[in-house]
Amino acid sequence: MLGDFPAFVKLLAGIGVTRLELCSPIGYGAEFSSLANGKDVARILADHGMKSESSHFTLGELRKSQEKSIEWAKEIGITQMITDACPQVKVIALTRHDDAGFVRKLLEAGAMGYVLKQSALSELTRAVRAVAAGQEFVDTAFRRAVTSSSAEPAGAEPAAASEVALSSQEQAVLRLVAAAYTSQEIATSLAIDMTEVLATRSLAMAKAGLATRTDVVHYAQARGWL
Repeated sequence: MLGDFPAFVKLLAGIGVTRLELCSPIGYGAEFSSLANGKDVARILADHGMKSESSHFTLGELRKSQEKSIEWAKEIGITQMITDACPQVKVIALTRHDDAGFVRKLLEAGAMGYVLKQSALSELTRAVRAVAAGQEFVDTAFRRAVTSSSAEPAGAEPAAASEVALSSQEQAVLRLVAAAYTSQEIATSLAIDMTEVLATRSLAMAKAGLATRTDVVHYAQARGWL
């Protein structure tokens, strides 16, 4: 049936279906090859008054071709599924992956929290409380890993004790977060994209070992930013 995707969509539309959950052709192979062109999929769905807000992805494709899978999802319009369709829903990603790029993509897609499965249950509890209060949360173990990976190379001049080097943009974003600017206001002030604000804020917090906005405020006060 999926070999003729337009006919399949027309059939479903005829019985009143308005939303369709897909399977990524990148991970699920030939059976879903008719979905390979995301823009065509979006157009066919729109032609029949339908839309897709979610899709199944295989763990293998997210490890090997994450960028390609995300681009396909964007073409269809499902990247911001949770935050666009259900803005009241706050998402925490629970995963074993501690790769910075993976974290960045999840946060750009709308997740507000990132917790590693191998962490203690108390870490998940802290994440739920922080996100419920409208604050982003990144697993402590991940923040330590990021801090460790950004350590000074051998022979370099040591930085101030317990101080992690942040880029100028990371510092600017944290200053504005501490000053209670919204993400949209930060994007406008710094003339950058909203997704870049979210990703920069989360990674800067991770590098500095900060979990909540309150931590950011204390961090800013300690450096005379406020």
